[in-house]
Amino acid sequence: HRFAILAGVAAISLGQLAPLRLRVGASAVQMAWGEAAIIVACVWLPAALVPVSVLVGVTIAHVARSIFMVRRPANAVVFNIVQLTVAGCLATAAVTAINPSYEVRLDAHTIVALCAGAVAWFATSGYLVACRLVAGGQSEKVGSTFRAMVGSRLIMLVGNMALGLLIVWAQYTNVWFLLFLPPLLWLLHQFYGHRLRGDDERKTWQEFAEATRGLNRLDERDAASAGITGALSLFRAT
Repeated sequence: HRFAILAGVAAISLGQLAPLRLRVGASAVQMAWGEAAIIVACVWLPAALVPVSVLVGVTIAHVARSIFMVRRPANAVVFNIVQLTVAGCLATAAVTAINPSYEVRLDAHTIVALCAGAVAWFATSGYLVACRLVAGGQSEKVGSTFRAMVGSRLIMLVGNMALGLLIVWAQYTNVWFLLFLPPLLWLLHQFYGHRLRGDDERKTWQEFAEATRGLNRLDERDAASAGITGALSLFRAT
């Protein structure tokens, strides 16, 4: 299993590179390709080895990103590693409970199981991020924060699941198709980025309109308070 483990760790690590920024309230969170990576890992590895590969893979990716790309506090790196490892455990459990997928060719039951695992990863990681934002005072309610992330990331979930299933399909049918994977990933990255920027711009204009309406008050103290609140929201300040 050594080659399979190395391949699984590599898939998880690559899935955490080139993340996209998603604005949530006054903060921004990093969203990567975890759903596609967990689908591939659940097919390449026995269920017992998937969480270990997730732990090693995300540790390598996030430590490397913190050193070579954007330096982040150690507690943020540790939280991301723990959060994604928990998501990997629950995703593996979901796949195994429906239909074990290790070295299994794609059929209806396997596709349903792998998609359920991807959804479990998506929901768990998103919910834990929402909890962290609320605990850090960067958002008010876990439920509303989680729903905002789900709404913005739903297209990414569908695309990442399709990408993961496509990689598995190519492995069993025509491995040369994987040569087209880099340009496909680039196109998906551009598409996701465009969608997220559009959502971010729409939210900014909505917040600007709400802040402007809040200034229409007769009392000077209320108008000043509304202006400060609107500025904090618009400029993502704490």
